Amino acid sequence: MNTLCKKVFCDDLGWVDGNSGNPSVEIVALDSHFTIYILYRDEKSRKIAGGARLMPTNGPTLLHQVWEDMLPDAARFHSSDVWEVTRFCIDETVSSRKNSLLNKATLALSLTISKFAHVNNICKVVAISQRYFFNMSSVFGPKAEIISSKIESDGTEILCGVWLVAEIPEKLGWTRTLLGRQPR
Repeated sequence: MNTLCKKVFCDDLGWVDGNSGNPSVEIVALDSHFTIYILYRDEKSRKIAGGARLMPTNGPTLLHQVWEDMLPDAARFHSSDVWEVTRFCIDETVSSRKNSLLNKATLALSLTISKFAHVNNICKVVAISQRYFFNMSSVFGPKAEIISSKIESDGTEILCGVWLVAEIPEKLGWTRTLLGRQPR
C-alpha cells in the first residue's frame, strides 16, 4: 500500500514528499497512530489494486494537521463516530475500469468502507480530494455534503466532503452485480 500511495500522492499529485529512507514508499507521521487500512486485491493478478486509510477524527488526522483550513467548524469533525478516509488510491494498471467508466477497486473499497463503518458505529466519513472524485461519487453512488473547497497553486480544485455512512450501501447496492462476490 505504501508503494501505491507513493506513486499517487508523491509522484502523481505531489501532495507529500516521499520517504527519504526508502524512496519507493510513502510513509507519513500519521501511520504510527491508530489507523485502519482497507485493501483491494485484484482477483486475477492477486496484486493490491487499491486501498484506503481510515482514522477516527477524535485523534490526529490529516484534516486537523494538514487541511485545517478546509474545516469551517473543526469541533464538528472531532468525534469517535466521524472518521477520516485518506490515501484512497487505485492502481489502474492492475484494476481496470468497467466499460471505461467504473473502476472495480473503487466500488469494492467504497462498499467495504461502509461495511466497516456500519459495524463500528461510525456515522460519517469525511475526505479531502479533487473535485472529480466527488463528482464521480455523486453520479455512481452517494453524494457528499461539500463543506469547503479551495484552489491549489497548480489550479487543482480540492474539496472537503462528508458522507452519511447509512446512505453508502443503499446508493451503491446496484454495483454488487458488477463486483460479483461481496467485498469482505
